[in-house]
Amino acid sequence: MLDLLGNSRGNVVEAVTNFYEHETEFHKQALASTSVSCTFQARAENKPALPFESQSVKSMHNNEDVSCSQSYTLSGSGKSKKSGISPGKRKRNLDSKATKRKQTNPSQSSGGSKQYTITRFFGKQMPVVSEDGKVGTAFNQCIDDQSRFANDATEPYKEEVDQFIQIVNAGEQLRSYAATILEKAKGDINMALDIYYSDYTDSGNYLLLPPERYSPIEHACWRKGQPAPYIHIARTFDLVEDEKGKLKATSMLCNMFRSLLALSPEDVLPAVYLCTNKIAPDHENMELNIGASIVVAALEEACGTNRSKISNLYNSLGDLGDVAQLCRQTQSLLAPPPVLTIQGVYSVLRKDKWTTDIRDINLTIVQFVGTQRPNTESSPAKNYHQKQQPTAAQTTTTAATHTTQVTNLDTATTDPDPGSGSTIRKKSLIMNLMRSCREKEMKFIVRTLVRNLRIGAMMRTVLPALAQAIVINSADTVAECLKDHLQRLSGAVVEAYNVLPNLDLLIPSLMEKGIEFSSSTLSMVPGIPIKPMLAKITNGASQVLKLFNNKAFTCEYKYDGQRAQIHRLPDGSIRVFSRNGDETTSRFPDIINIIKESCFHGVVTFILDAEVVAIDRKNGLKLMSFQELSSRERGSKDSLIAVDKIKVDICLFIFDIMLANGEKLLDLPLRQRRKYLKNLFDDGKPGYLEYAREMTVEAEDADANNEATLNKMNNFLDDAFRSSCEGLMVKSLDVNAGYTPSKRSDAWLKVKKDYVEGLSDSLDLVPIGAWHGNGRKAGWYSPFLMACYNPDTEEFQSVCRVMSGFSDVFYTEMKELFSGDKIPFQKTTILSNC
Repeated sequence: MLDLLGNSRGNVVEAVTNFYEHETEFHKQALASTSVSCTFQARAENKPALPFESQSVKSMHNNEDVSCSQSYTLSGSGKSKKSGISPGKRKRNLDSKATKRKQTNPSQSSGGSKQYTITRFFGKQMPVVSEDGKVGTAFNQCIDDQSRFANDATEPYKEEVDQFIQIVNAGEQLRSYAATILEKAKGDINMALDIYYSDYTDSGNYLLLPPERYSPIEHACWRKGQPAPYIHIARTFDLVEDEKGKLKATSMLCNMFRSLLALSPEDVLPAVYLCTNKIAPDHENMELNIGASIVVAALEEACGTNRSKISNLYNSLGDLGDVAQLCRQTQSLLAPPPVLTIQGVYSVLRKDKWTTDIRDINLTIVQFVGTQRPNTESSPAKNYHQKQQPTAAQTTTTAATHTTQVTNLDTATTDPDPGSGSTIRKKSLIMNLMRSCREKEMKFIVRTLVRNLRIGAMMRTVLPALAQAIVINSADTVAECLKDHLQRLSGAVVEAYNVLPNLDLLIPSLMEKGIEFSSSTLSMVPGIPIKPMLAKITNGASQVLKLFNNKAFTCEYKYDGQRAQIHRLPDGSIRVFSRNGDETTSRFPDIINIIKESCFHGVVTFILDAEVVAIDRKNGLKLMSFQELSSRERGSKDSLIAVDKIKVDICLFIFDIMLANGEKLLDLPLRQRRKYLKNLFDDGKPGYLEYAREMTVEAEDADANNEATLNKMNNFLDDAFRSSCEGLMVKSLDVNAGYTPSKRSDAWLKVKKDYVEGLSDSLDLVPIGAWHGNGRKAGWYSPFLMACYNPDTEEFQSVCRVMSGFSDVFYTEMKELFSGDKIPFQKTTILSNC
């Protein structure tokens, strides 16, 4: 029949005419090749249908399904069932009701009961004479041949087929298809699963559709009432990773959330956490404490690979997730693993207190130490380029002196206590996750564990995507108002998060209120830190006066300390939070005493913005550096540092207030907020609690041509430097002077010594180490660990890491320069706290 159509150049009428002219000849040829024809048909029956590309999607407005269907005939069935999905997605609909499928009875024909059509002539119900002379149909013979073929295909891999069906949670209807792909995979169930799930190609790409064309139910990879599979997120991550545009990435995330909202709303909250690489609100101090060494050890055992291979792949790819994805090909399965679900993965990550202080999880660090002493007249990089690979402990232990030695990845990433119960438990949980991974799940599971998803999706991207999904899924949204609703809700949810950064409270409220949600739906809660307001950089007093022309402003000392947000709860307890929202109360128990002693009676609640600075009370209340403050013990989540054991005293400098006795003050100008601040505390106690030293410039004096104001500001800046401060913070007092959480506003400016031309100093440093780069810098060294040499103690004292502002040519040259053992190794002492 295909030959007829080909010879007729696709002209159906001409093909039919030629058929009837030579009907007898075709009939004889068909009888002579009955067995061959039936065998071919049997093979065709068992061949899986190919994925199709949908030509249209479910309409959002009229709820009409328009899709391109493709027939797929099950083995041994006399009925052809049409399905609008590919085999890769068809597996999820095997239990669907018969009403969703259209059935065609092959016994019916438009050509009458005796007249054979072309399709029936070459079809399965063709007359045939058996060897015993009885007349039958090729249909029965084909069924027998087909059954034999199916049994032959299934027989060699019967156990694998049973396991396959159990893994994908399908019925016996999938057995023929499972046997086919297992035959293609030569019995390798991992490869068969990859083939099975890779059939989603077109289905997975539905996430690329514009949100208004995406159908959250039809295009999903699971059914309503089932837990959302982790693969739904992994596929989204895989697409978002390759997308550079923020709008398109937000659109993909929006589609992902739309399916979750429609089918598994209970999985939305854990999905948001997984998208942002978090497992809990920041103030709960629940960070994943999983070193790369544990992940590598789990990867070795789960995939049957070795550490040297992992090391080589990591040095080449620069990403442990990409390494794990390649190693997954060697993974073996002894029992059907469970399918990973979003809720399941999230539950495992929160399990068993994986969440103490986060450790450095860089896989390898290399150090460069030479034999010659520094020469300030020559290039340090040319004299100090001996490659070393010390352990992580050798480069991260604070204020400890170490002798560098050549170390490889085996020792560099070995867990300090590999036999401990905690380490074994963590490794076991990670291996269980790895062995259940499909498609790209392995890559993103590992990236989640090492807290580096590398998809460019942060909270300010994920939350607007969820807001857009809620708007588009809402039945109350009018098409004409869709754009306005999208913009308003996206802005509202981000603003609400900045004021109350707790997803456990925000997401349920957003889902409940829907398009009625607003930034005022939730308010500040003492005990949950708000996002701090940030300042923009300026290069001196002249620029400040231009920006604040005719506007009253204040100049405050910018102290060299740690920013702190102080909360008083209704029960009278005091809690301290860092700039990033981490709770640091255990580290500063002396702040609790200072606040309670200085606060007026009758004060119920407040939220303060302040700076914690190290101070020498025995030496004239001299302010000390941030490095001195960093040397204080950190304490733990469950225990405070004993006040009598504190070696570095602190002074609390208060400069703003956001909440006073339950009243929200964010919208008030700074001048008015300061009045509230003075009503809470007395004049302070020098060396313990003080107001930030400030100087006010009124609107009439705020002029760039006013020499008196300019001199006054420059003198105040010099005083700040002499007081061991970093510079000045300049803030608007009246105009646009509200407190805007998380915003780097023009209302706040900072002037530091580094920014003022002529005041900054340069340093001559020596590169003593480097980390293997990742991402774009894979295959190079980045960042570099820099140090200065102390000739008195003969020590290299590390100063900082540098990693930005360099060209690709520079990285290539440094890789070549530092990769060879060009200078004989000599033991050298290094003092490092970087």
